[in-house]
Amino acid sequence: MKRKFSLAETGPNKDLDTGSEHSPSSHSGDTTRPPSISPPTIIASTASAADIAFGNVAPPIISASPPRLSSAAPSPKQQQQHLQHPIYSSISPPFHPNQQLSLPPHLLAAPPGMASAPPPPIPGSVAGIARPQTQLPPFRRILVINPNSSLEMTNTMRTMVRPPPGTMVQYYTTADGPPSIDGARTSIQSAAAALGPLIQSNALNGHEGFLVACFSAHPLVECIRELTSKPVMGIFQASIFYALSLGGRFGIVTTNQRWDYILTKSVHDLIGPNPAFGRVICTGYSPAEVHGEGNRNQVQRAMAEAASKLVREDHCDVIILGCAGMTGLESTVREAVGKDVTIIDAVVAGVHMLAGLIHSGQHTSRAGAYG
Repeated sequence: MKRKFSLAETGPNKDLDTGSEHSPSSHSGDTTRPPSISPPTIIASTASAADIAFGNVAPPIISASPPRLSSAAPSPKQQQQHLQHPIYSSISPPFHPNQQLSLPPHLLAAPPGMASAPPPPIPGSVAGIARPQTQLPPFRRILVINPNSSLEMTNTMRTMVRPPPGTMVQYYTTADGPPSIDGARTSIQSAAAALGPLIQSNALNGHEGFLVACFSAHPLVECIRELTSKPVMGIFQASIFYALSLGGRFGIVTTNQRWDYILTKSVHDLIGPNPAFGRVICTGYSPAEVHGEGNRNQVQRAMAEAASKLVREDHCDVIILGCAGMTGLESTVREAVGKDVTIIDAVVAGVHMLAGLIHSGQHTSRAGAYG
């Protein structure tokens, strides 16, 4: 059995309680390589991914010859050129996405009658000195916070979520949190249980963004925003913004009947009495029962029936899975509503939206509510 550590026990040489995930590169099934491109040479590292991520050891290196535009034999000078990319993962594309190819002079010449212009500055250059093409940006680390104490729910999210390129996701389970968040009281309890260890372990400085994995207007989101200018988001807010971007009318499938009132009020607080919102339909099962083994068939049947009602009776074209424990159950709803209806996994939406904010350089404003 895997020992569960609270975040307060973690340090520079320890992983978070449930480990971390990073985005693997996609690999084509075709193993044929064009003859003009030399395969990369990978210098393997025996260090663990966690040691590399926390900077305890030097990252592995990929050394690759630059691609050639023709099949002609390279010159001795070209044979000596190599690109070395520091990476934070054992899997990485052989070439930097922004790498520029060396074009022949006749392709770089200005057209007849047009004066040659100096090349545009390379992003990241300072005082006319371009950033080396061999330098890769570091992975941005997102901390997904499960405010309850269910390791099973955390492991489900870790298994199902695939972060975008350049993003590493780590997970934290609140050791002293309630086993399930079923309303206002347990929401407040879980926020209090999570906040102290997050501060004491210096986790707010060790990550570039934070995702609260509870489908509600969870108070922990506001608490963390007061402590850091880094982006902080809840899966509830992220999924609503996704739904508004992908369809005309959305509905929410969730768990206990109590969430009908709570989530309906939260949606109205977020976007007002918007006609794009259909309604909330509850399955009657708790978050713990959703990802448990005992009632799996009944839970999936209830989710399918709820989603069908939203499409048939409320004319929803987007369905939100309104519980972190429903991550990975998209196929259950898909069979009921068909391929044309958009289904949003709230945890997946949260990771990708937060990664976009981080990579675009956005931050929480310090001028008003969180100043």
